[in-house]
Amino acid sequence: MKWILTILTAICLVLSGCSSDAKEEFGDNMQGPLTKKYFEFADQGIPLKMKLPEEMLKDQSPEITYNSSFGQVEVVLGERMHFSLSQDDLTVRQMKSDLNSDQLFSYKFLECGEDQLFYQAVLPTGEAYYFHFAASVLLGGERYLLRTDPIGEFTKRDIELLMEAVNSIEMVKQKPEEGEEA
Repeated sequence: MKWILTILTAICLVLSGCSSDAKEEFGDNMQGPLTKKYFEFADQGIPLKMKLPEEMLKDQSPEITYNSSFGQVEVVLGERMHFSLSQDDLTVRQMKSDLNSDQLFSYKFLECGEDQLFYQAVLPTGEAYYFHFAASVLLGGERYLLRTDPIGEFTKRDIELLMEAVNSIEMVKQKPEEGEEA
């Protein structure tokens, strides 16, 4: 009887150490530094930071995953927000063209500028569906693409908060290497 309890205890310990999060299969799952509500992506290879509105955070820390398969950083804030950020030359005009060729949904473009696209999916029945957003940001001579999860379900307010965050994107200042002057 004693050896059965020992074996069961050992199995429980092994199994509790073996649990894995599905997101970890795709890359490094990490909490980013949140300083003065600015969230930095430099540790994930994208030298940008953005200010996340207090309403967007709602007492939760953003979870970042670097998805090496797609070369993008994915940011999740609970159930309300999921977006990706990558270095990409895709323009808003190209995104709009891709959306217009979608075979399932049609799209209602609510705000369409040169660098930002706020749109709503419309079902074939004509019923309005959830909102989405994409932005192309040019900083430091590089173009970055931020877009909501294509299969996500976002409210208009979620997108307004994300647009506010996108307007705060800045380059992260590189720290001088040892021996270099600041």
